Amino acid sequence: MKNEKEIIENFDKIIGTNKSQKIDTSKFPLLLKIFEQFEEDMFVETQEYKELKQERQNIENRINSNFSNEQKQLFEEYWDTQNKMQSEIEKQIFLFGYLIRDELENEI
Repeated sequence: MKNEKEIIENFDKIIGTNKSQKIDTSKFPLLLKIFEQFEEDMFVETQEYKELKQERQNIENRINSNFSNEQKQLFEEYWDTQNKMQSEIEKQIFLFGYLIRDELENEI
């Protein structure tokens, strides 16, 4: 991930730590590989997720029946960007969890 240093600095600002001076970011590629595996292989759909997925499919069907090809392409680009943004949020939350665990371990 390109912005791991920025995420650690943001963590420091929010939590009031100085992890950016102490943490070994060379461990992050392994940590992010664990995140990718978790995201791909360990997620189990809940009933609420299944319902939301069906709702999204219904909306997508309505869009496909009403949008022109140009509008569909534009919406697809929008959706791809939205997915990338969501992925960045999820990575940050995952890394914050790691940093919190590390901070708690130091306090105990």
